[in-house]
Amino acid sequence: NPFNAALVEMYRARQGELNKLRQKATEIRTDRALQPSSKEAILKIITFEQNVIKHEMVEDFKAYGLKP
Repeated sequence: NPFNAALVEMYRARQGELNKLRQKATEIRTDRALQPSSKEAILKIITFEQNVIKHEMVEDFKAYGLKP
């Protein structure tokens, strides 16, 4: 597939974003200064951001004719 290099690079870039969000979520979970309700609200936002990125990745792969 002639798009392999571009797809790998795109995947790595998006994976980096996901890793940063995972790290952020871990920091929120371990932060004792935050109230549980605040943690839950922040984690919902982070989860939503992760899901958006994953959805965009799937749609990009579909556009290149790949089945994720």
